[in-house]
Amino acid sequence: MATNEKKLNDLAKKTDTLINEMAREGDFNFLLEEVPRIIKVRTQLGKGVSENGGKLSPLKKLENERYRELRKTSDKLSPNTTPGRSNLTATGQLLESIQGDRSGTEFRFFFNPKRTTDLSGRVSRATNQDIVRGQEAQGRPFFFLAKTELTGLSRKIRDAITGRISKLFN
Repeated sequence: MATNEKKLNDLAKKTDTLINEMAREGDFNFLLEEVPRIIKVRTQLGKGVSENGGKLSPLKKLENERYRELRKTSDKLSPNTTPGRSNLTATGQLLESIQGDRSGTEFRFFFNPKRTTDLSGRVSRATNQDIVRGQEAQGRPFFFLAKTELTGLSRKIRDAITGRISKLFN
């Protein structure tokens, strides 16, 4: 093996080791708060994403007049929306339920299934995942990250790695 090739292979191994060490030590745990925050803020602004790395697009409008009327009269309507706004924030429970966990270098994001009440004040029998499936079936996919959002997260991860590497040489 050529000397330069061996040096590159050694560097790649050291980089992998460093990234795994950083993950074990929690250097990337900021993602557990950052990803749910990105999805929540963007969705409350009325934007969705249909696939990871996709483009932002407006969420499909609320077409059901009875549902909009229920939102107008409900005292459970979130202050982060209006009766006619399509931003998946009727009661606020869905977006607030986004959580993440980590195992090694693998991050997983999901919805806490528990809901309290619906807009009418009744105990909700639907889980948050039921609500997500219903919204996606109505043309409101949102639980993905847009290309621009992934780029921003990649920068933050890169900065964390670069910061750690620079500490090794100082």
